[in-house]
Amino acid sequence: MKIKNKKILITGGTGFIGSHLTKELAVNNKVWVLDRIKKENQPGVVFIKSDLTKKHSLSFLDRIKFDYIFHLAGNADLNFASKHPIDDFNMNAGATLFLLEKIKSLKSRPKFVFASSVTVYGKCADSKLKENRSLTIPLSNYGVSKLAAERYVFAFASQYNIRAISLRIFSTYGPGLKRQVIYDFIDKLNSNSNQLEILGDGSQARDMVYIDDQIKNIIKIAQKAFYKGEVYNLCSGNLYTTKELAHCVVLAMKMRPKLVFTNKIRVFDGQSWRGDSSIIKKMGCSTPTSLSTGIKKTVLWYMKEIKALNNTNHKKII
Repeated sequence: MKIKNKKILITGGTGFIGSHLTKELAVNNKVWVLDRIKKENQPGVVFIKSDLTKKHSLSFLDRIKFDYIFHLAGNADLNFASKHPIDDFNMNAGATLFLLEKIKSLKSRPKFVFASSVTVYGKCADSKLKENRSLTIPLSNYGVSKLAAERYVFAFASQYNIRAISLRIFSTYGPGLKRQVIYDFIDKLNSNSNQLEILGDGSQARDMVYIDDQIKNIIKIAQKAFYKGEVYNLCSGNLYTTKELAHCVVLAMKMRPKLVFTNKIRVFDGQSWRGDSSIIKKMGCSTPTSLSTGIKKTVLWYMKEIKALNNTNHKKII
């Protein structure tokens, strides 16, 4: 069962998850991508260069009757959020509020899917994080802005009958992501195969999901959700330590570096974030890609990217 023959808006559609979602949905639908970065058009996709923090950027919603809006735009950099909390709030919570307010004014209202984050759980000490039972105690400004956006989603769904949901997306990796721990390890080892520096002591742990699995689950939930403002964990339910991730990357790259632990972590990083996936499993979601397989595919993509970059630079020199 797929989403077919629909008009779909994806904000932040040139980002990591957004670009993969755009590619998948454009096969059977008419897709518009709104982003501050303009890219070349691809079949079935119309790109709109705009900034969601500006109210006037949403006037096109009066003309196009969308069936779905997948809202993935916003700041995703926790360090930026730490240094610029007001900008982070405007880009995440503020932009979400602008969108919801605009949807409220439309005669034909689309289903609204908001991409939130595991960071809303923050300091919660539950062994498995549950959507409606675990506390939300964000450690970062980013987590606070995402949680505020979630609350707006619920409030607008409750007050104005807007069909809306929030997805708490756990650590997602794969081809196309040029940041976060797995990419970091691959990049470091490509520069120095003898040593790999690891933040913390190796015990910090994350619930990891390969990008292809995540995209399928996002679409499945978008089809089956109640749209009453509820939240869903986009997770695997499996926990991997930083040390385990490092060993998987080392194995995939066929290297034998010395692992060096800094024993330092960022104040806004949680020690362990493992999601309860029971709700989404009942909706038919799954995460079949193993960590080793996912990392191997990510390494292959990285090496192709490096080769292509080197070829480009070589041509420029010639």
